[in-house]
Amino acid sequence: DDIEYYSDNYLNRLAHDGVNGIWISTAFRFMLPSKIIPEYGINWEKSIAKLNKTIAQCARYGIGVYLLANEPASTYMNDALHLHPEVMGSYQGKPNGLVCMSRPQGAAYAEEAGRTLFTLVPDLRGLIVISAGESLSSCASSPKLECDLCAEKGLTLGTAFAACEEALWRGISSVKPDADFISWSYDHRSWDPEDI
Repeated sequence: DDIEYYSDNYLNRLAHDGVNGIWISTAFRFMLPSKIIPEYGINWEKSIAKLNKTIAQCARYGIGVYLLANEPASTYMNDALHLHPEVMGSYQGKPNGLVCMSRPQGAAYAEEAGRTLFTLVPDLRGLIVISAGESLSSCASSPKLECDLCAEKGLTLGTAFAACEEALWRGISSVKPDADFISWSYDHRSWDPEDI
């Protein structure tokens, strides 16, 4: 939208209170174009321009900007992903609605998203992904690994999780190796200890 959320007065106060970073919550499907999922990122230019403007404004006060996102997003509230079973895992012979790192297109999408984000937003300080939380994303975001493809590949919940984070990081580090990449996996508490 066109609302100015970070006025100079507000940023000045944050800086004087010792704040040196903020996060902005988003979803990649709204702001990043994708060759793999072309339905994503419609009108992305406006979102990216506003984000870059906000980053420049915050930088004047020594405040870095992070994006917070639940990525790579599942089919939950995401109709476009339903059109791309080639990126999804499979459970009992049906697409499981989760982006799968055992599928070449699933891993390629995660890598593409990281690379595209930091290409379009080079001064972004970092990305915080909710990798395992109440909203699902990759095959490794649920308490149990329910993906026949990952199981066939010999992955556990923990190694499938690592594969997803590695794919995102490959994309990010190919553009900005000094970016912060924070994997927020607070739902680990529901996992079996050996998967953690």
